[in-house]
Parts: sequence; C-alpha cells; structure tokens
Amino acid sequence: MTAVRIAGVALMSARGATLAEAVTQVHAGSSEHGQMTIPTVEGACAIPYYAMARPPGSSTGAALAQVCRDALTEAALPAGALNETPLFIGSSSLHIAEAERGEHLGRLTGDLNELARRLKTTLGIGAADYTISTACTSSAHALLAAHALLAAGTCSHTLVVGIELANVATAAGFHAMQLLGTGVARPFDRRRDGLVLGEAVAAVVLSRTPDAASPWRLEGGANRIDTRSVAGSDPGGDATAGLLRRALAHAGLTASEIMIVKAHAAGSPGTDAAEAAALHSVFAPPPPVTSLKGYLGHLLGASGCAELALLVGCWRAGFTPATAGFTAADAALRLVPLEQPLAGVPRRALLNFLGFGGGQAALIVSRDAV
Repeated sequence: MTAVRIAGVALMSARGATLAEAVTQVHAGSSEHGQMTIPTVEGACAIPYYAMARPPGSSTGAALAQVCRDALTEAALPAGALNETPLFIGSSSLHIAEAERGEHLGRLTGDLNELARRLKTTLGIGAADYTISTACTSSAHALLAAHALLAAGTCSHTLVVGIELANVATAAGFHAMQLLGTGVARPFDRRRDGLVLGEAVAAVVLSRTPDAASPWRLEGGANRIDTRSVAGSDPGGDATAGLLRRALAHAGLTASEIMIVKAHAAGSPGTDAAEAAALHSVFAPPPPVTSLKGYLGHLLGASGCAELALLVGCWRAGFTPATAGFTAADAALRLVPLEQPLAGVPRRALLNFLGFGGGQAALIVSRDAV
C-alpha cells in the first residue's frame, strides 16, 4: 500500500461556483434543486435536476479551466512541475454538452481524448493524458489509475478531473429507462424512487511529495465489474461486499479502522438495498454512513472527484455532512444514515461508487495523525 497526498481540490456544482460555497451550503443543509426540460415521444417533460452554479456567461471550457486552476493553485506545485503532471479525465458524457449547446464548433469532434487535449493546451500541461469513461465510476476509476501511477514512481503529481455537464442525451436516456426519481434524491429512504441527476466539474491534485499543510491522503482502493446485471448491482450485496474487502486489503486495513462510509446511495431502490446489505456483511455493525447525492444530485462520471472534493472540504471545516433527503427509514435496509452533521474529523473513510453496467469502485481516504 502506498498512500498519496491529496494536495488540492476544487468543485463547481449545484451548491456553488467554488468548493468554499459548497461547504457553506452543505453545512447549512441546503439541498435545493431545479428542473431540466427534455424531449420525449409524448412531448416536453420536466425532470428534477441539480444544475451547476457556473459564473454568468462562462463556457464549458472556461468553467473547467477555472476549477482546474483552483485545485492547482491550492496544490502549489513546484515551478515547471505542471509540464510533467499527467492529466486524467473521468466522465460519462465528455463533451456532448458542448455540442448540444453549440460550443466548440457546435458538434462532436475528435475522439475520447478530445476534451483532455484541449484542457492540456489551456493549462500548459505537457505530460500524458488519460480519459476514462465507465459510467458512474469514471472519475473514481481515474483517481485509482492516478494513484497507481504515483505509487509506481512514474510521476510526482497528477491532475484528476471529473466532469459531467447537463445534456439532453444523458437525461433523456435515463428517463426512457424509467430510472429517474420524481422529486428529491432520497438515499436509503423508504420512499426512494430513483435517480435525480446533476452536473459538476471537480479537480483533484494528487502528489507523492510530503506537505504537513495537506494532511489528507488517498490510501488506495479497488474496482471490479459486477456482471449480474447491466443496470444494477447484485441485490444480495455479495459483489459489492467483495469490492469493499478488496479495497480494505489493498490499503492494508481492517474494517474496524474505517470511521465513516460515504455511500454511493443514489436513491435507486435496488442499488441502495444491495449497498446496505454489503455494508452489513463487511462491517459489524457499519460505522456512520452518509450520502452526498441529496446536495449534488447524481453526478454520474464526475461523482468520484466531486464527492471526494466535497468531503475533504467539509472535513477541513470540521464536520461530516448529514444525508440530505433522508427522512424515513426503510426497515428492510437496517441502516439509518447520518441525519445530522457529525462533528469532528475521521481518521479513515471509505468512499463507494457503483455504476450502470456493473462498474464498482471504492476509495479509502485517511488523515495524518495529529
């Protein structure tokens, strides 16, 4: 196991144009969202949606570049380091939103690495770029890939970006599959009825160099494919439990050392049940559990970076967020997530991400002892 430092984080989301704004809103319990209108065979349809609070008039490229610069500024990399810093992008939809909005020639261009190449030019990155698109686990997988590169000593720093922006193709697709909820995101709630989508851009700088001012570390994790169903996880939770055990083993930890679990908990009836069963299987009993979907919406490919960034921001402020949207326990789950913010900072946390197509990922984050 090789832990790498989380040197810089930044987030633009429904909770604000900066991470600081998001932390303030989350601490206050703000979870409001709006709507998005999509075309269907029956006419226009409004769905609940967590739209990103981007600066007025800013293009996708400008918003993305600003978030990356915020994370890089916080990381304070040595002079010249950016030219040798690999870029990882994790996204479900990549630049589809740009094409729909008429940005960047108003059409899809290039290949999967098109967005990465343009971002490298904007930021002045000269190292390799990697694009990962594995549905909801995209940027979580990107973080694991960056961790592996750093642990191998191939580079000293990496920039990992999660991006998911509003587009009709994605929203209409989930609507057609009848996977969307009808109101607010309700993680683990007995009234949960599906996903509530959102958009965000997040950036995480990982580094092998020590810095006492940045005590948060990515210790490792694991990923796998649950082949039981293309749309969800093994309802008994066995596949997810196996993933969590592999993540703990990779980090050299036991279940008893995890103090907080950031659950995937998207509000989907079957997936929430599978995740709850897995937590009961691995932990006896589970530590405090929370979900961030009620603040951000389900960010699909951006979830890994965005939820990690938001958690680190909240921990810096001295609390773990409550589970927005949860009000009524489901007796079958035997799990009640945090209903109030938890004061204090956990020594170690487990972050879960479960994706359409069977993709699963888990990250373990720790804080240096003080």
